[in-house]
Amino acid sequence: MSTRRALVVGGGIAGSAAAWWLHHIGWDVVLIEAGAAPHIGGFVLDLDTTAQGILREMGAADIVERTSFSGPATVLRLTRGPRPYGVTLSGGRNRLSERVKLIEELLQHVPKEVDVRLGVRLETLEHRAEDVRAHFEDGSSEAFDIVVGADGLHSTVRDLVFTPREAVLYRNGLSLLWTTVDRHMPDANAAVVSRERTVVQAYPHPDAAKTQIVAALPTSHPITDIRPLVERVAAVLRDEGRDLTPIAEGVEEADDALLTRFTQVRTRRWSSRRVVLIGDAAHCIDPLSGLGAHGALLGAVTLAKALQRHGDDTTAAFASYERHVRPFVQARQNTTARAAEFLMRPEGSSRWATLFGGSGELVRTLPQVLSPSGRRALAGTVDASGVHRVRS
Repeated sequence: MSTRRALVVGGGIAGSAAAWWLHHIGWDVVLIEAGAAPHIGGFVLDLDTTAQGILREMGAADIVERTSFSGPATVLRLTRGPRPYGVTLSGGRNRLSERVKLIEELLQHVPKEVDVRLGVRLETLEHRAEDVRAHFEDGSSEAFDIVVGADGLHSTVRDLVFTPREAVLYRNGLSLLWTTVDRHMPDANAAVVSRERTVVQAYPHPDAAKTQIVAALPTSHPITDIRPLVERVAAVLRDEGRDLTPIAEGVEEADDALLTRFTQVRTRRWSSRRVVLIGDAAHCIDPLSGLGAHGALLGAVTLAKALQRHGDDTTAAFASYERHVRPFVQARQNTTARAAEFLMRPEGSSRWATLFGGSGELVRTLPQVLSPSGRRALAGTVDASGVHRVRS
């Protein structure tokens, strides 16, 4: 039997992990990335224990150590003033990773046998009886047994395969403002403050002299000038207490402020014939959740495990992968959206509607909570050691 071929589209965390695991189970893999380098940002991301465990199974424990640091405790400030009262949440075993470095190193960690092609754009997909032919922007084309769309929120693969009705972008009028300030936190803890329908998270950056800021706030679109939003975030920090005044000043001086819309990808299905989506292309939870790396790595290893189990029956493999990952994704999407909407919507009926909707979602998860397999799916865990190596 000839070796099966896979095309992985996207060179981020999901794409690099998918290429690694597919090669691990014996597939010939081509990985393409539209840019000369993966599209990356300079901010930090969260690596929870599940994400770290999957990376260790990939032989990337050293990458985790080089590109991340122990997550700090987080203080939820409930009062303001010189001695604010707050609730401290332990950082646990989570780690904060420099996104740019993690993505660069994971792409380099892809086995040398994987054909990595940077600067290659997918143009169209042609479904045929025995394979799917990918046509590229340069006019070339190749046949593959499967195509894995790991190309993020604005996925080309998703747009080629699904109709807009099948791949809905969930937006709720909230935006995230990201910036890195040249000020250090007053202590080793991260801080979360909420004032005037604005939630600001400030936490230590890998560079001890810097602080990472992520603020969530309601906005109207289109936005032509983000300066008023920057000043609003700075005002919330300044109003919180004198210890955060230097951070507020740093926000006003920063020149790298980035505004993104709160966005979740809520698709009816994640596969069609020989094409399957993973990571943000399938189910963006939104960066506010801190679970993007978890979802990307979970999807990659679960897909490989399902393909190994079901052999040539890719339809059964794709269905198995989705059954395991979707409960985790849906629960986290609902929790993230409801929490953000409750904090940033005005007092009154809209808040009650948010709470009522959240209780309904909770009730729908009860059947899964009652079984061990359902609880594992909701937690987003996977036995990565059960994916048997075919190639050394």
